[in-house]
Amino acid sequence: MKYTIFIIILSLFSCKSNKNEQSVLNTHQQDSLTLHQEFFDTGKLKYITYKKDSTVFDEKNFPCKCEELHIFYYKNGKIKEKGCQGHYETFGVPIGTWYKYDSLGNKISEIRFVHDSLKGYEKTLFFNTKGKLQKEIIVGYDPHFGELDSIWYEKKY
Repeated sequence: MKYTIFIIILSLFSCKSNKNEQSVLNTHQQDSLTLHQEFFDTGKLKYITYKKDSTVFDEKNFPCKCEELHIFYYKNGKIKEKGCQGHYETFGVPIGTWYKYDSLGNKISEIRFVHDSLKGYEKTLFFNTKGKLQKEIIVGYDPHFGELDSIWYEKKY
């Protein structure tokens, strides 16, 4: 099973789009794991969503159901951002930890989403190009409206 998924993922990265199209959107066409994909006009993968059915844990060790894995790419093929999407009540929300990278593939930030029944927060860790933690920010998050509200905490290292 792992080898089949690896082969499917490998084949997705080598797909080419029609050169006359600026962007190609495919929904449920590649396989049962791919929900959505979009390509740059060069034919390189720009964005992909995979169907997931797994559990991730937030930093309070609260289990969250990951329903979709989202991966965004730069034009050079390097990953720009990746993370899980789940649901809080009836809203689709980012869950667990999301990762952001620069165009060379260096991790520049981690965003840790924590949701509870009244108010959640997002904790963002910023890194330099050598991977050293530079700054930490915690921002209040209203899971009912999907909005950030106020900075609770900021620390530089």
